[in-house]
Amino acid sequence: MNPYCYRMIWLPMVAAVTLCFLSAANVSALSVSGGSFTSSIDPSRDAGPNSGLTYERENYRNLWLGETISGDRADADILTSENTFNFFTDVQENEAFQIGNFTYTNGLGVIDGTTPSIFRNVVQIQPEGEQISRFTSFFTIENGENGSADTFIIPDSPVNENTILEIDGDEYVLQYLGFGTSSDDIDQIFTTGLAGTTINFNAYGQLINYDEYLASQTVPTPSAAAAGFLLLSALLLRRKKHSDATV
Repeated sequence: MNPYCYRMIWLPMVAAVTLCFLSAANVSALSVSGGSFTSSIDPSRDAGPNSGLTYERENYRNLWLGETISGDRADADILTSENTFNFFTDVQENEAFQIGNFTYTNGLGVIDGTTPSIFRNVVQIQPEGEQISRFTSFFTIENGENGSADTFIIPDSPVNENTILEIDGDEYVLQYLGFGTSSDDIDQIFTTGLAGTTINFNAYGQLINYDEYLASQTVPTPSAAAAGFLLLSALLLRRKKHSDATV
């Protein structure tokens, strides 16, 4: 094979491997302590699916969801943000930490189809020595029919780009990871108990480098780039063979 062809195949692979090693070497020195809490939850007023549905709200932290058979809100689905300040210590970049804690009661007498489904969630984070930063996200609640379990769902890796947290000269944004009862048990889909049960659970997130996040949205990964280069190399090699065959 022509040495030129070898270079066309192997150079992109070497470049991709080099990029991988550089990324691995570029480990953030982020280590931050502070506190976080969910300051408010409420059905999103901008969400069409919530239109005409039933809920009551107090202090942006207590929600009674759905119309009940008895007419008593105590029989509704009840979602409460405990508004507890969750302290965290030496959190690293891309490390999960608690950003909120909730109590949810799956109501006994909720009429199917009357509960809101899309909710706005505001999280406040205050690193030591810094001002409070507010991050907004959205999640959905799918109400189970006939007394079955309800389901909390958070979108795929949501990132709020409107609030940037600056720490030691670097910029970070909060990425919401999901719900769970501990940092070892986080899921984007969280299922409650059956009607009549109450459950306590937490929300979790992680701080990611803002520049790296932006780059990931616009630049293909090294593996994708390598695959593209290999495909291009194969096409060029095929064209070279075809050219040689027709001479």
